[in-house]
This record gives sequence, structure tokens and C-alpha cells, in this order.
Amino acid sequence: EARVADEAGFSEVWFSEHEAPAEPLIARASAITKQIKLGPAVRPLPFYHPIQVALDCNASDQLTNGRYMLGVGTGFRPHRVAWRGQDPAQMREMTRESLDVIMRLLKNRPEPFDLDGKYWKG
Repeated sequence: EARVADEAGFSEVWFSEHEAPAEPLIARASAITKQIKLGPAVRPLPFYHPIQVALDCNASDQLTNGRYMLGVGTGFRPHRVAWRGQDPAQMREMTRESLDVIMRLLKNRPEPFDLDGKYWKG
């Protein structure tokens, strides 16, 4: 579908994430497309450590030659957050903290930092 959309002149395609990150599919689609931008719709931030999300974003951006777009959200299955030992009532706060960390990591600042947040450590 991504290849057909690319050939038809669409500007972007978003991959749904349900049980696993969409980035492996995005990497594969980037190999068979030329100009279309590719992104996860959406990456549920409370389900993943923000450092891992930032690493996945960076790798995907490299693999797609700059065509990667990050789509984020809280997710819609609170029980999946509970499975990971977190309180589903905190999903919005977790998303906010995670996004702050991801943006800090992706801003190309050379200085290291310690992550000691309410939900995430690293």
C-alpha cells in the first residue's frame, strides 16, 4: 500500500501500531518507496521508555533518508499500561514527561544528561 501510495503521488502514509512498534514496517516500506513520508500512527508513549523511542526515531530517520515522521499519543488501551506495572490514570502525565525527554534527546545537543523523572529513569 505504501508503494502504491508513493507511486500515486501521496505525500505521506501512517502505519498503525497495535502490538508492536511500527518502525520495522516503516523501514521496510522506505526500501520500496521513493518520496513518500512515513510515520507511526501513533506511537503510544506510556508503553515505551522515551530513550528507546528517541533511538528508534533516529534510526528510522536514517533508514528513510529523512522521510520519517513521528506520531505520538497516549494510547487507547489502559490495561496495556497496567501490564507494564504503571498506573493507567497517569497515562497523560507519562506522555508529557516522555515527550519532553524525546524532544530533548532529538535536539542534537552534544552534552549528556541524567534522566531522573517521575516515570522514566536513564
